[in-house]
Amino acid sequence: EYETIEELTGIHQMDDDHIGEGTQKFLDAARECGFDAIRMPKFIRDEDCKPCGKCSFGCPRDAKWSGKDFIDIAIENGTELIENAEVQKILTEHKKVSAVEYIQDGETKTIKTDLVILAAGAIDSAVILQKTGIDAGNKLFFDPFVSVGGYLKDINYNSEVQMNGLAVGKEYILAPHFSSFIAKYIKESNPEVEDKDILSIMVKVEDDMVGSVDIDGNVKKFNTIDDIRRLAQGAAAAGSVLEKAGVDPTTMTSTVFRGAHPGGTAAIGEVVDKNLKTQIDGLYVGDASVIPVSPGKPPILLILALAERLANHLIDEVI
Repeated sequence: EYETIEELTGIHQMDDDHIGEGTQKFLDAARECGFDAIRMPKFIRDEDCKPCGKCSFGCPRDAKWSGKDFIDIAIENGTELIENAEVQKILTEHKKVSAVEYIQDGETKTIKTDLVILAAGAIDSAVILQKTGIDAGNKLFFDPFVSVGGYLKDINYNSEVQMNGLAVGKEYILAPHFSSFIAKYIKESNPEVEDKDILSIMVKVEDDMVGSVDIDGNVKKFNTIDDIRRLAQGAAAAGSVLEKAGVDPTTMTSTVFRGAHPGGTAAIGEVVDKNLKTQIDGLYVGDASVIPVSPGKPPILLILALAERLANHLIDEVI
């Protein structure tokens, strides 16, 4: 499945023209610090990309793959997309899927079906499963991260392709990443500093599955001592890399703890089986909810590979 997904999405390491000075300084400094740093594989088409730093905000040149690409293909092949619809729950009869209930323009509607693949994300999928009578949402991972950064005059990293480098530690990953929060914090004591003068690194770790999502969508997440230890080790390593890259250590600061990739709320072996099927016939889950442990790194290839495996299973064994 991974090879199929890699081919479909075109993931690859970008060429030299898309490696800016900030990214190169990160790669060189990380290697000096003992990391086997590489260019992070990206879903970006080099020929369409003009580096601008807006990768996380919706590419203005439509140069990167997204899930919408698959939706467009599905629509071209006859799939109907129902827009502005909020799914409420899956209706069942005799422990089998019978319909999907949703709200559109303030009106409750249903679609009759005997097969549903739920992919609303780890938070909303857990809510919908609970409303459908399935015990989900009792565990949760977030792949927590902090950004660490500081002042490096005229580095212009804020206009580069973001997260275009990768260094893998024992229990964390490091990737260059412009954080407006870092810039804000540094400017408070150094008003002459501009966004173009900031070089920062995202520190991301795996976390323990201590958290929950209830039927109303309320999320609880607790940091364990091991979570904090991993973040602290990663942040210390990021500081060393930044100093090697030329960042003024007296200006270094970090953001607060945040969560990157919610998942695990309908884990394989607990809420779904190996084929991603729930206890209700005809109801499957196909998103990060099913991942049983925190990967501590971007899970998109894993999610897509699981979805490809599920699609093949449904075609071969169910439909």
